[in-house]
Amino acid sequence: MAVRGANSIEQYLTDNSGRSGPRARVTGHEQPAVSVDEAASPGVAVALDWAEVAAMLGDFRDAVEWLDYAERLDGVIPAEFAARRQAWLERV
Repeated sequence: MAVRGANSIEQYLTDNSGRSGPRARVTGHEQPAVSVDEAASPGVAVALDWAEVAAMLGDFRDAVEWLDYAERLDGVIPAEFAARRQAWLERV
C-alpha cells in the first residue's frame, strides 16, 4: 500500500528541502549517523514521519521506500531509523 498522494508529497519535500540538485545516494555506513533533530531539512523529518506511519499500518515496503527517499534528500538517515530499516526489511 503506497501512501496516497506520495508523488505530490515527494515534490513538496524536494521543493522545501533547502537543497539544490540531486544528491548521490549514500548508505548509512559511509556517513556518520545523525539524530532526527540534526536532520538537515524539514523534508527529511516529514519523510521519516511517513516511514513510521507506513510501518504502523504494516506496509514495511513503503516504510523502507520513505527511508530511502529521506536518505536521498539528506545523504544519511538518523541511526535509529537505520536500525528500523533493517527490522522492516526483514518483514517485507
